[in-house]
Amino acid sequence: MKRLLFALLLPMSACMHDSSPDSVQATAAPVDCQVSEWSEWRDDMTSSCSAGMHMSMQTRLRTTIRQPSGSGAACPALSEQREVHVMCESAAVKIQVPPRGTAVYATLRVQDTAETVNEDPTRFGDFRVPCAYSHMAYDDPIVFAGSPGASHLHVFFGNTSTDANSTLQSLDAGSSTCRGGTANRSAYWVPAIIDAGLNQAVVPSETVTYYKDAGMLPPLSPIFGPPKGLRMIAGNPVTWDKEITWETTPDLNHWYHRFECWSDKLPGGRSGKMQRIPADCPVGGHILFELYFPNCWDGKNLDSPNHRSHMAYSFYPKPCPKTHPVRIAQITFNIHLPVQEGNDTSKWRLSSDAYDTSKPGGYSAHGDVWVDWDEDVEKAWMDGCIRVGADCHAHMIGDNKMLY
Repeated sequence: MKRLLFALLLPMSACMHDSSPDSVQATAAPVDCQVSEWSEWRDDMTSSCSAGMHMSMQTRLRTTIRQPSGSGAACPALSEQREVHVMCESAAVKIQVPPRGTAVYATLRVQDTAETVNEDPTRFGDFRVPCAYSHMAYDDPIVFAGSPGASHLHVFFGNTSTDANSTLQSLDAGSSTCRGGTANRSAYWVPAIIDAGLNQAVVPSETVTYYKDAGMLPPLSPIFGPPKGLRMIAGNPVTWDKEITWETTPDLNHWYHRFECWSDKLPGGRSGKMQRIPADCPVGGHILFELYFPNCWDGKNLDSPNHRSHMAYSFYPKPCPKTHPVRIAQITFNIHLPVQEGNDTSKWRLSSDAYDTSKPGGYSAHGDVWVDWDEDVEKAWMDGCIRVGADCHAHMIGDNKMLY
């Protein structure tokens, strides 16, 4: 059999030698790119231990061993970054975790209504869902999955089961603090705000989470609902004062958060938006913490090693980049933190603010989302609010249907 095979191949080889160079090149097999194994993770820079946490940005690299040719597969990324948060050995006793919230819904809460929405394809579509405070924990199921107690203190909204060991399956079985109940089992979280004067965590009242088209008119670009199971991060907790100050321009990793004091004791009722926590917000008012998430997805990965590279930002009139071609409804947190008797907001700091305590708190603002909507309900507000340019306020999901 081997001799017969050789005999059959020999004339073919001879024919190839008789062919023109163009012919030979056309039949050459494609060669895929080949890369080395990843290097060890290395610290690019590490923060001080002033807030009880070391935070660093780490990078790992690989090299190209063989370049692709023909129609072979292109080379993958040659570098990756990740954020690392480690409790300092000298850290003081952790802040006591406040009690859980009491607004918990274990059923689907959607009902008929006589209300309709005002559709206008020339305007931007908005849908909002209020989610009450759920709980706080030293957990992060995205960055420190499977490692309880490994992160700085986070405050959680939405899914009441969220912890370090969360999976999509466990979220699917959880209850929710959101309007609509189990229509929205998504998990939302941010670093807790600590009142350093009282050595206590500040308990927020709620987040009003926006889903909107980010200024993209429906005719300009198709837009999709965030896919079930999508995990992503906005902002950057690994910050240093020399990079992040109100007087200088931050890079894009830090551009997507704002703080503002709302109080009837201020001229116009508001302080104006800033990247630091307002230092003199009066008792009886509240701090609004806004955080904007990326709205362009690579269409393939529900997460990535650094929890960022599968997502990208784009705002009107720019389209999503070719690397992240799928436009999704942009998620924005609007977290409300009441200023109560005894609070001094000049001493408020995020649990992730690991820089000089003489500087204002808030520069390390960031947050996480793990999407887990009832797919029929998500389709309703995408079709009935976002895609038709309707403002559905904080309860409607289209004509004659509402969350309660």
